[in-house]
Amino acid sequence: MPLNDFFTYQLIESIQGSIKARVMINIHHPLYKGHFPKQAVTPGVALVEIIRNVLSSVLNKKLMLASAKEIKFLSPILPSQINQLDLNIEYFDTDDKIAANCILSEEDRIFAKLKGEFSE
Repeated sequence: MPLNDFFTYQLIESIQGSIKARVMINIHHPLYKGHFPKQAVTPGVALVEIIRNVLSSVLNKKLMLASAKEIKFLSPILPSQINQLDLNIEYFDTDDKIAANCILSEEDRIFAKLKGEFSE
């Protein structure tokens, strides 16, 4: 299922090595009809796609997740309760990859963490 209209984001800050964005989730996206019908939960793969998409867009590169040293989903994102998230990405270039530490949160509540490498 394409995630084309699953989310939008507003870039808050982008300086070398750091990205801060506000992510707005479309709570009416068809994805939620199957995950899960009685209690919608944002799938982890969709959260990873948000991170990949924002990083790709800001760096103007077509990136893919090459490896993940750590992916943690710490708390479910229920679209009926939460539809805006803060995304913080700290990144640096390695040989042919971009290493990134990413956090999706709302105020002091962390929903997901990803430490990995992205490549073109």
